[in-house]
Amino acid sequence: MACPRAMCIWFLETGTREHRLAACIPGGLHSHPMERQVSIRLPARLLEEIDRRAKRRRCPRAGVIRAALAAYIELPDGALEARPADRVRDLMGSAEGLPADLATNADRYLADLGRRR
Repeated sequence: MACPRAMCIWFLETGTREHRLAACIPGGLHSHPMERQVSIRLPARLLEEIDRRAKRRRCPRAGVIRAALAAYIELPDGALEARPADRVRDLMGSAEGLPADLATNADRYLADLGRRR
């Protein structure tokens, strides 16, 4: 269920704890009230990154996890399984005016990057 942004803000100010937590999800995608609980084990590095983002957003850890899961679910099936080169294959060779050997000699061409001329 999608909530209008105004409703999410209202829940943040006046709603129950469950609604305030759910309102952290970008776009307000959540159900009213949270019905199910899931327990998972995460690697320490991943949990540290989740906590860092939660602190930056001033949102509970669960809000960051819900937002990440919502973003993942919105991806088309198999989107993360394709190789990066396959995802941009249609763009390869579309830039004009670049040296033909740029891919193999990038270090040479980029050596003066950032230097004043």
